[in-house]
Formats: sequence, structure tokens, C-alpha cells
Amino acid sequence: MEVSILHNFIWNDRWTFGSNGVSFKRLGKFNLTSLGGLVITTGVLYILVTYFRVQYLVANPVGIGFVTAWNFALSMMWTWRMDG
Repeated sequence: MEVSILHNFIWNDRWTFGSNGVSFKRLGKFNLTSLGGLVITTGVLYILVTYFRVQYLVANPVGIGFVTAWNFALSMMWTWRMDG
């Protein structure tokens, strides 16, 4: 999983946000954001399947949608915040 996180970080760091140098601080923030995303996806999937009896193939995209919004918001407001 960490290889995937590193791959995503490098692409976001260089291409999406146009950073020029390696920042281990940003990498740490990205890892925490990704961990939070994993917890959210798993939690949403568990709640929808267990308590609402939603089929897991339907519940999983819902969880992915939540995490897409989570990752984007935290990337913009925290990980790659441009004001410092």
C-alpha cells in the first residue's frame, strides 16, 4: 500500500501541484491523509453493509466518493497549502 501512496504523492507533488523539491513534511501529511481515507472508506463500507444492508459492491463506490472529497479537500487545505 505504501508504494501506491508514494506513487500518488509523487504525481500530485510534481504534476498536480507543481512542487519543485522533495518535501518530507508534505509526504508525511499525505500519508496521514491517506490513512484517514482508508479509515473513512472502511467505516463507510462497514456502516452501509452492516446497518443499512447495502450490498458491498454498491457501498464501496459510496465510500470511495467520500474519500475522494476528503483527499481533495485535505490536499488543497493542508498538504499543499501554498501560504506556508
